[in-house]
Amino acid sequence: MVVVTVHPSALRPHHLRSEGPARGTYVRLGSTNRAADPALIAELSRRIGVDGFDEEPLPDLDSEAIDFGAASQCFAELRSLRRKDLETLGLVRRYQERTVATVGGILLFGMTVGRVRRFDLPAVPPLALREALVNAVVHADYAQRGAPIRVAVFDDRIEVENPGILLPGLTLDDLRDGVSRVRNRVLARVFKELGLVEQWGTGVQRMIVACAAAGLPAPEFAELGFRFRVTIRTEPVDEPALDRVQDRIVTFIGEGNGRSTAEIATHAGLSTRATQHRLAALAERGFIIVVGSGPRDPRRRWFIAGREGQP
Repeated sequence: MVVVTVHPSALRPHHLRSEGPARGTYVRLGSTNRAADPALIAELSRRIGVDGFDEEPLPDLDSEAIDFGAASQCFAELRSLRRKDLETLGLVRRYQERTVATVGGILLFGMTVGRVRRFDLPAVPPLALREALVNAVVHADYAQRGAPIRVAVFDDRIEVENPGILLPGLTLDDLRDGVSRVRNRVLARVFKELGLVEQWGTGVQRMIVACAAAGLPAPEFAELGFRFRVTIRTEPVDEPALDRVQDRIVTFIGEGNGRSTAEIATHAGLSTRATQHRLAALAERGFIIVVGSGPRDPRRRWFIAGREGQP
């Protein structure tokens, strides 16, 4: 009896020269010979170095791509995980004098997927609805008994209604032009101190701009008996003037009394440079303004165009 032992070749996979490596590489499957596909050829090549696919280094991802906290939590009941254990487990490995993540490390504890974000797309611009509600509270005629402030939500509109018509001498056209008179001085003073009201008369204009930016018709104002109603339609009449990120930025600026670029970048989930480009474009289109002596001014803030109260 002659026993012949054939050791695996260090040059595998082998192929028929006449067919080339892509078409001439064959493997034995049961009692048949079959041509290897590209994935199997790659697997055979990896086995030369006794490396599995999950052991392959990822040169573009350093060791920080591994969530050490998550890995530690998984091993918590067994032992305390140390940083150097990541290499022992094969989650990272040395590659060209650097420690990089492996395929297996990313599959198990990778941090390459960013935080999942939810984007709410309201039917009514928050800035417009906020102004309507604030105006209803501040300008309501509280001397009318049994006449509450009402907010009604319909399929195609939202109505905000308060008791009390416009003060004598004030018309609906004056309202749209930014003319305003205060009925409740105490409420107005407190709201202004809280930053809920800025310059009187600008709220209506901000509502109009916010609706136009969302592609909605202008808000409707009406005096009905002894009540005043604001109607905001929710059915678009045009394409939104702002995309989702721009609308998010404008809303965030409108809800505060001046926002820094860093605050806006954090809220929008953008880099500082990307945020600066967005802000510059919005300012050029007249949606926002910046107040400050220059880009390096620590007090530099962004405001909705037409808003007062800037430093």
